[in-house]
Amino acid sequence: MTWGPVLAHFLIVARRTNDAIGVVAVYQANFQDGFAHIAAARFDPDRRSPLMMLGLGVFLQYVFNCWDFRKLYMEVPEYNYGQLASARDRLFVMEGRLRQHSFLGGEFWDQLILAIYRDTWREYATHFLRAEGLP
Repeated sequence: MTWGPVLAHFLIVARRTNDAIGVVAVYQANFQDGFAHIAAARFDPDRRSPLMMLGLGVFLQYVFNCWDFRKLYMEVPEYNYGQLASARDRLFVMEGRLRQHSFLGGEFWDQLILAIYRDTWREYATHFLRAEGLP
């Protein structure tokens, strides 16, 4: 029952060290309206690694190639929004904000609802994946 709404779920692994970096998933697909949700989680939140963003990029390419989604939604707590700084102005569109949604570190944080559009991804992916030597 837990895996019912999940279309795909992958582990992001560093090629050189074989270390698990994080996970990505696509779930709650709405094929009629052309959208789904994605999730990404890094195992060691204190250790920044470009491999997580690379893994997410390869995953986005996979999702948009396998399914005909117009856009993908990603919910991000505001305290994690900075981790998307390299792509947030070019790739992510903020479509919603749930005010004071979660409590962490003695304060309430907003939950941001971001969208990645297929056309925007296609433009971004050309530069992003080729820079990494990927097709």
